[in-house]
Amino acid sequence: MLIAFLCLATSILSATEIQLSYELNPESVAYSSAPNDYEFVKLDAKNYALGEDPVGKPWLPSRVIYVLIPTGATNVTVSATAVEQRLRGDINVRPAQPPYPLSKPAPQFVSGIPDAYASDVKYPSSLAVKGRVDDMRGNHLLFIRLNPLRYVAATKELYLATTLN
Repeated sequence: MLIAFLCLATSILSATEIQLSYELNPESVAYSSAPNDYEFVKLDAKNYALGEDPVGKPWLPSRVIYVLIPTGATNVTVSATAVEQRLRGDINVRPAQPPYPLSKPAPQFVSGIPDAYASDVKYPSSLAVKGRVDDMRGNHLLFIRLNPLRYVAATKELYLATTLN
């Protein structure tokens, strides 16, 4: 479904490009009703979960991957392009809710932020987002969030990256 390109330039001025490819089928997207006329959007594919999005913004599944990068790599960039398919034009995606411990009652429902739900731009704006670099036993792992589902709230359109490059 996705191909994320990682360009890694090391301190000795050599460059490495790592290509990752993912594909998703529209049948892997599922919907269920949520409070206040919203809908949950789910991906049945492995390793996709609701991300930690800002409270009140559309809440869509994402995937976090770690990519091993060479020691000493500098100027690490992440870029992605996609073939996107419009899945629906009538969906009101549930807004992200505040996190809470499962041992406590759920906090009061938070409605969508008016500006976010009036936007005519795909959200999230990036298909792949570069995160932090973690060190595990001397190996450097780059955290990347993949966003195969994007939403245009003003028109209630949901898009799926069936191929992400």
